Amino acid sequence: MRHKILDWIYELSVVGSYTSLGYNHRKSRFAQLGSEQDLSGKVYVVTGANSGIGLATTEKLLSCGAGVVMACRSFERSFAVYQRLMLEFPNSKLEISPVDVSDLSNVDAFCDWLSSKTDRIDGLVHNAGVLLDEYQETTMGHEVTFATHVLGPFFMTLKLKNLLSAGDAGRVIFVSSGGMYTQRLQISQLIKPSRPFDGVRAYAQAKRAQVELTSLMAKYFSASGVKVNAMHPGWADTPGVESALPVFYKTLKNILRTPEEGADTIAWLCASPEAKKFTGQLFLDRQPRTTHVFPWTRTSDSKRVQLWDALLELIPSYA
Repeated sequence: MRHKILDWIYELSVVGSYTSLGYNHRKSRFAQLGSEQDLSGKVYVVTGANSGIGLATTEKLLSCGAGVVMACRSFERSFAVYQRLMLEFPNSKLEISPVDVSDLSNVDAFCDWLSSKTDRIDGLVHNAGVLLDEYQETTMGHEVTFATHVLGPFFMTLKLKNLLSAGDAGRVIFVSSGGMYTQRLQISQLIKPSRPFDGVRAYAQAKRAQVELTSLMAKYFSASGVKVNAMHPGWADTPGVESALPVFYKTLKNILRTPEEGADTIAWLCASPEAKKFTGQLFLDRQPRTTHVFPWTRTSDSKRVQLWDALLELIPSYA
């Protein structure tokens, strides 16, 4: 009972819930997930795997014996990380593949390459992210925040459907953000944000879209047994947060979660037998959470379908 009361208090405070304070309160109830969880022979793809939460996720999966494909935009930055990981996990099956998730042709080529390397993947972690302070477009004319967090991951997941379905209950995880609670799904704003550009709002909109897509993806994969969930890692001390939100970072630095704490639920959703029973949900600290705090942010089923259809229209070569 005391745990539940404290959890309720942390949830109300937000700061307590999303920082290390909330994580440290809840972790006492976690079953240990480490080297005793044998993931030998399993293969996971982690986007944005060379720093922050993506790197912490990669390290956790490697420690459990899994093979990992680091799907990163910069091969040069990733290679130094790769070398360190190979020293730490010398017997691991670790590969790097450069891919810019915001570029659909890049994603297409990556998926073709991956299909030539393996006949299945056991998990796909959509972790790559950007928070921009000015409007930018990809070479294909898509706003970069939307393309990185929504369109690219959507396309990648559909392209890898056969590989995800070939194993024993493949798992797809969207790494979202608590910021999405402030936004309702606005498809036109998501795809083409209004000017002047607000990078924080565009980021939160994209994270809202990830959560709404999760329930649709879960239905899409239901017959194949693939589980699709979203999670938000809380507020973690990562290079991305430090560079994109310097005032926020300086204010809360002493109580931000470590990347490892932020990555804990991702690894749990990937590897835990217990997580196999969940699909189409949003998680924080290994527990399902509500997808809406404010009534005005609720999304209808028809709106979610509109989002799905709008994304399909942007990838006509696949549709």
